[in-house]
Amino acid sequence: MDRTSLAFQAYAPSTQPWGQPDATEIVTKLISLICISILSVLFGIKIFKIEFRYLTYSKWLVLGLYLCSWTFTITATLLASTNDGNSTSCTLSQLACDFFYSGSKFIIYVWLIEKVWIVSGNSIERWRSPTYIFHMCLLLPYVAIFTLMVYFKIASLDETGACLIGLQIIASVPLLIYDFILSTFMGFLFIKPLFIAGKNAHDDWRNSRLHGVAVRSFVATLVGLLVSFANILALVLFPYGVRDVICFTSCTIDVTINVITIHWV
Repeated sequence: MDRTSLAFQAYAPSTQPWGQPDATEIVTKLISLICISILSVLFGIKIFKIEFRYLTYSKWLVLGLYLCSWTFTITATLLASTNDGNSTSCTLSQLACDFFYSGSKFIIYVWLIEKVWIVSGNSIERWRSPTYIFHMCLLLPYVAIFTLMVYFKIASLDETGACLIGLQIIASVPLLIYDFILSTFMGFLFIKPLFIAGKNAHDDWRNSRLHGVAVRSFVATLVGLLVSFANILALVLFPYGVRDVICFTSCTIDVTINVITIHWV
């Protein structure tokens, strides 16, 4: 038995014939349906009686995150039903993770940069701010990592016909390191003004709206860091791929928690 089969069986064994879902697949699809329902409700709340022409850049990013996350959960649920014994569907599943899941992460990074710019109280335009430009340049490595994710993807069928998806070490490790460093850095940028305000007992900023935004954004960054780190770490620990429904479910829970957290912010 090859290493791919061993990794697969250790993570989520399946000996069911094609077309006969086992307990793992049933449970993961139920979780996916719950997450889809949550995302749909939050998306409906966000756009209820909304006037799009008055939306700020930050709110457009939130709507983009909702749409990208919802699209991923729907696509993942549909593809998971056609993956077994279907190499084309299996490949599309990994590409869906690469584009939609990675797209949602990219939007979150941009949203965090926008929040940092807001709480910093800059009076100049975004693209006239050297700090804002520097933070946006920090996203450039993600383009290279995304290229690695697409090129060094795992999308194959094992001897039972089950679909295995994931990332090779050369792509998963840089993704893990980049996500951890950038999220930690963003968290520091949110917590820094809180320490500054705490040292100045007469600083009214502590009671301002920006102070609340900084606190909530820091919490959102921390939650996103922990969830994403655990999810990406799983890809590193299983470099030969994991069962599609397991990978889809972990990513679906990831994006759902991020949307719930940002909705609260």
